Amino acid sequence: MKSLFSYILIVTSFVSFGQSVRKEQPKESLAAPDTATVNFKIPQHLRAIVQNIAIIDEVQSKYIGDGGAESDNYRNYLQLQKLASTKELVSLTYDTNSVVACYASWALADESYPDLPAVFAHFLKNDKVVQTLRGCIKSTKSISTELYYRYWNKVDEKAKADDRLLSQLDSTIIYTSEAGWLLKERAFQNRVYPPCYNDQIENLAFLQNSIEAVFYLCDWYRAANSENLKKALIERLQETDYSKSGTDEYYRILDELLRFRDAEIKPVIIKKLKDDQSWKNSEPWSNDEVRFKALARSYDIYEID
Repeated sequence: MKSLFSYILIVTSFVSFGQSVRKEQPKESLAAPDTATVNFKIPQHLRAIVQNIAIIDEVQSKYIGDGGAESDNYRNYLQLQKLASTKELVSLTYDTNSVVACYASWALADESYPDLPAVFAHFLKNDKVVQTLRGCIKSTKSISTELYYRYWNKVDEKAKADDRLLSQLDSTIIYTSEAGWLLKERAFQNRVYPPCYNDQIENLAFLQNSIEAVFYLCDWYRAANSENLKKALIERLQETDYSKSGTDEYYRILDELLRFRDAEIKPVIIKKLKDDQSWKNSEPWSNDEVRFKALARSYDIYEID
């Protein structure tokens, strides 16, 4: 497989170019959040604010709680952003406290630091998790995901396909084995990649079983990969228990398979719909049963009840 850093040659010439219910699962290798410590290599003028961030030890959005109060650690973040130089922020991305490292990366993202992809690659290779609080929602996220979405949210929707830094972050995702599904999903939604990416994307789809890469190829290179796509989609469909992972992917795979209009695929789909009826047993407010039946009937499939 190509080296992680082989994407650099591609990126330098590459400037122009429904919500999933799956949860991001932190990799087993991710380190647990660190306790609050202050490295004495940290400049004196930053030690107090770094200590305050580390003591709270949670990545907080600007507003939290039922009343939407401004969070203490976001105020600390703004102070860090004001006091630290770019060089100091880069150094803090290596801090032993994951929350400090995460907030330092946010500050770099906010200033569109040109070497942000290098920080991102470091996070992917040495990923840690942080506790997060956004509004009333507590969660656990990898610091690589936190950095990526901090920058992604900064870029205007219409500019995402052509933004140089974002395209470099996305290339890093495509060319590394460490990136999780949530990052891959977003990278493949951001743009259509030049043909020089196709070998790596096909590798992700057919050798590394990335369903996100499979869907990308369905969108843009269906005819050129039809047999491999059929095989990958059928295998994913048969191996997945969608009662545990939600129905969005389930529906998308059925839709992609039915578009091939292959008579041999229909029995596979009918069997799956009968065996895995999570599409019928979803939440009361969901319209899953209606949309699944409508999809099946649009391809003359009625024998699924």
